[in-house]
Amino acid sequence: MTASILVVDDEKAIQEILAFTLTAEGYEVATVGSGEEALTRVEQQDFDVILTDIVMPGVDGLEVLERSRLLNPRASVIVMTAYAALETAISALRGGACETAAKASFRSPLVPVLANSFWNAAKLPAR
Repeated sequence: MTASILVVDDEKAIQEILAFTLTAEGYEVATVGSGEEALTRVEQQDFDVILTDIVMPGVDGLEVLERSRLLNPRASVIVMTAYAALETAISALRGGACETAAKASFRSPLVPVLANSFWNAAKLPAR
């Protein structure tokens, strides 16, 4: 079973890096550039994981988290930010995020974070 991941980030370069990295790890990856687009995609498709930036124009990552939890409660949501503030992480976790990740260091810890979130949700065995 291939897990599906929706990457939500307003920076095209981040979308491309994450798509390349996660596809190489064997995941099915879709990318969108805004919170609005993310919510539209979540209404159309059930993703296993939603990986969203927090700081975006319009619908931000915390709203994506809140609304996607209503649209697809089974999805694990991981929020990422370049502005790692403790208050933001706490808000995200209280809002239902399964993990938080700092953009500055997402390459090495992101794959284990994803594997852990799948394992915790009993969707896939940990790698």
